[in-house]
Amino acid sequence: MSAEFPEHTRVRLMMGDTDAIKSYVFETSALPEIRGGSQILTSLEEQIRQIFRQKLGNDDKYLIYCGGGGFLAVVPDDQADEIKKRIERLYYERTTLATITIIYTEPVEYGALSAGLPTGNPIVDLDKLQARSLAAELMASHFDVFSNRRSERKHFGEWVSKLVALMQQTKRQKTIAPFVEALPIHRRCDACGKRPSAHYDELRGEEICFICWQKRQQGRHERHDLIQNFNDWLRKHGNSEPFLKPAADLPEMIAGEGRIGLLYADGNNMGELLQQARSPRDYRHFSQTLSSVMRDVVYGSITECVRPLHVGQSNSARFEIVAIGGDDAILILPLSCAWNVAAELVRRFEEDERIKNLKSEFNDSGRRPVCLTMSAGIAMADVKYPIGFLRNLAEGLLKEAKRWARKTQTGSLCHLWLRSPVISEDARSLVRSLYHKKIGACLCSLTARPYTWEEAKHLHSLAKQLSQLPKSQRRALAESLEKGVLVSVNYALYQSARHPRYQLSALFGQLGELVKKRLAATTQVNWFWAEEDAAGSRWQTALLDALELVEMGAC
Repeated sequence: MSAEFPEHTRVRLMMGDTDAIKSYVFETSALPEIRGGSQILTSLEEQIRQIFRQKLGNDDKYLIYCGGGGFLAVVPDDQADEIKKRIERLYYERTTLATITIIYTEPVEYGALSAGLPTGNPIVDLDKLQARSLAAELMASHFDVFSNRRSERKHFGEWVSKLVALMQQTKRQKTIAPFVEALPIHRRCDACGKRPSAHYDELRGEEICFICWQKRQQGRHERHDLIQNFNDWLRKHGNSEPFLKPAADLPEMIAGEGRIGLLYADGNNMGELLQQARSPRDYRHFSQTLSSVMRDVVYGSITECVRPLHVGQSNSARFEIVAIGGDDAILILPLSCAWNVAAELVRRFEEDERIKNLKSEFNDSGRRPVCLTMSAGIAMADVKYPIGFLRNLAEGLLKEAKRWARKTQTGSLCHLWLRSPVISEDARSLVRSLYHKKIGACLCSLTARPYTWEEAKHLHSLAKQLSQLPKSQRRALAESLEKGVLVSVNYALYQSARHPRYQLSALFGQLGELVKKRLAATTQVNWFWAEEDAAGSRWQTALLDALELVEMGAC
């Protein structure tokens, strides 16, 4: 650590995190405003770097991480308060609505950061320390879940863990937020419907407020860095695609398809592994590697699954990269591409050699092994659905995928296709209401989601075989599932005997085995149904999921 600062330099560890970032970006469903809001926040991160250069002369030396709406830095003790105020003022002046919460530690010698938080008694041997009752539980939660030896917990990651907890506490205690007053005499903004209108948008014939105008102008006329970076990535990898430009709006982007998918991907166990970083240098290395991997897997997945990449002769991109920051990404895609992009993204991330190297670097013998994987939630609906609603739904689906990822220790994805209007944004309750049916004495689950990326790959191959069936027969097969196990199996037997060339018997058997592998080893299978309990009162199938993939155009 002395290569960056003298050991006895008095410093503070500073952390910043943008407040309500998603509500700012997804305040309306207009693509230029979503793009503009994202671009504004991205430009603010670059201005944070400029502040560090102006104040301290070298942002690389002080900034450990800056991206995805947040930053972590080591700052001199006497500069911390001024830097905090400048960044807070910057966000307010640029956005009026988006704020940032910034906290920092008490002054400490730079060399002490690698020793973890002060114990209060330096002669105590943590590995031999005994405790009882609640004290024992507290010690276990802080030390034992991270390492086999408590002393291994005493490093830079302990400071980061403290700041994360303090950040959450500070955000909860906030009582003031920016507010733009709209009086009864004011005409409301045609875009957000919240603030008084101040500008007339001739292209769309709308009266909009100054905040929506700011985002819309940024999204229309300013260079969009994310699509520019994608074009640069294509050239670097020898792709001869024409130079892509951002689509003007969602209907143009999906080229008449009429339906979209919002993909929200996020890394698993990243925070846990980052808390094991022994020094600022380790943290910086991890963050920079992760950002590089995310760009490559997102761009690579889009290139692989979105075909063609552009709309007709216009060269407008058939996708929108809303955000790539740290270990997460938000994309808007045509329905036919969204599921495949999600599955490919999760797979590429887990198989990337740089991720494997990070795991081997941080998972040494003294620490509990941590798996670095990716989860994704995909909310799909008509293009007229509010984008903010789909984002909230995708976040709920992402949580379901993460739940399965924790159980399987591999990357997972969960999707939901809304064919009719709904009100609820609760992903779990929506999936249950749409796919869990009480039929007689049996509870039938017509879906097996979430899936690991390997299960998703297998499901896709089976769905591709089902696509050979006529549409009317696929629909009849889906309808039979809602009538229960016996009715659907009998109907499938009839179809299998009637159309031997499709080899449906083997296909249905593989669908049953796919679900069986997810359940107990003693699970009984009735062709494409798998028994969830020994009493035979709960059954699950993946057949409807496969049929849905065909209807989406995913295979």
